[in-house]
Amino acid sequence: ERYTKKTTILLPIHSMTLFFSAVTLVEKPSLLPSYIFGSIAWLLIAVMGFRHNNPDPWDQPKTFRDIVEILLVGEPLEPPPTITKNQNKKEASAYRKKWADKIKELEKNSVEEKRRAVREAREGAAAEE
Repeated sequence: ERYTKKTTILLPIHSMTLFFSAVTLVEKPSLLPSYIFGSIAWLLIAVMGFRHNNPDPWDQPKTFRDIVEILLVGEPLEPPPTITKNQNKKEASAYRKKWADKIKELEKNSVEEKRRAVREAREGAAAEE
C-alpha cells in the first residue's frame, strides 16, 4: 500500500504556456494573428476546465472529447452520465456558497478600496491648497 500511494502534482500549465507564447511572440511577431486565435481557443478550454470543477452534475459542460466526437461522428460515442437524485447536493451547495461568499468579499473590498481612493484624493487636493 505504501508503494501505490497516489500523489497529485499541480503544475502551472496556463502560466507556462503564456510565458512560452510571449517569448516566441517577441522573437517572431509575425505569429501575432495565429496567437490571437489560439488564445481565444485556449481561453475557452480553460473556462471549460474551470466549469468542470463544479461538483453539481447539472452544471457540468460537455467534455472536450464529447465535442470532438460530435464534430467527427455526429454524436458522442459514450452515453451521457446518469445523474442520481440529490447527487453531490452537499458539495454543490458548499461550492455555490463558497463562490457567493467570495463575490461578497470582493465587492466589499472594492467598495472599501474606492472609498480609500476618494479619501486619499480629497486629502491630496486639500494638501495642495
